[in-house]
Amino acid sequence: FYVANYHRLAREKLTSRFGRDFFDLVLVDEAHHAEAKSYRTIREYFCCASFAYFTATPFRGDGKEIDALRVYRCDTQTAIDEDYIKSVCYC
Repeated sequence: FYVANYHRLAREKLTSRFGRDFFDLVLVDEAHHAEAKSYRTIREYFCCASFAYFTATPFRGDGKEIDALRVYRCDTQTAIDEDYIKSVCYC
């Protein structure tokens, strides 16, 4: 089990510490950045692993689709109604 952000992985030379097949599963937060070079580098290096992407911003800045199967989606109103989000104040 290893938890790190991209910056830590780069600083620690992840590719020299772990073999390409070391991980079975990689969880990626901020999936709307998944096509950035930094994320692609990790995905391409650990090509044997499965990747699960998470994001609260389900769209890319360049307007392209996120290339992943969506398994769950919850809009803001539903999150408020279901008490996933509390004390929301619109200004």
